Amino acid sequence: MPHDATTTEADPFATLEQAAKRGRFEDQAAKAMSQARTTLVLSRTPQAAFFACLALKLHLQACWDVPTMAADGARILYIREFTVGLDALQVLGVQVHEVVHCVAAHHDRMGARDLKRWSVAADMAINPLVTEAGFILPKGALDPKMAQLPPGLSAEDYYNKLPKGKGSGGG
Repeated sequence: MPHDATTTEADPFATLEQAAKRGRFEDQAAKAMSQARTTLVLSRTPQAAFFACLALKLHLQACWDVPTMAADGARILYIREFTVGLDALQVLGVQVHEVVHCVAAHHDRMGARDLKRWSVAADMAINPLVTEAGFILPKGALDPKMAQLPPGLSAEDYYNKLPKGKGSGGG
């Protein structure tokens, strides 16, 4: 078969290496997520017991399509590279963060709002709760103080106070 400039042949070794890398990330991330859940279950604090009961209702699912982690009320979706880049306490904190999104039904309350702006607003509403409960979030996690807004508002209130078009970042 003739080879022309528009035909590209995949390097089978590169494909295998990419698959192996994805597999390693998947294994490491799944282990980190499981260990965080185990830490919640075995912890003796009331906060951990509360969040453990809720977390156990959510299926953990590795994903390549979310920027960090996400929750939809039934699952916690996590991207492998992000999860592997966190320490154990941060994985625990972000998992609790996603549980709180589910408890607050942010996935159901978004309506026709802009997804990025809603995500920022929802994070501003819950991140102070997560840290006040004693959990650690990664550096750069959104906080209402970052936008000179008071803590304790709902996601809808933060959404209405955020400038239109603003909405990136995560955690």
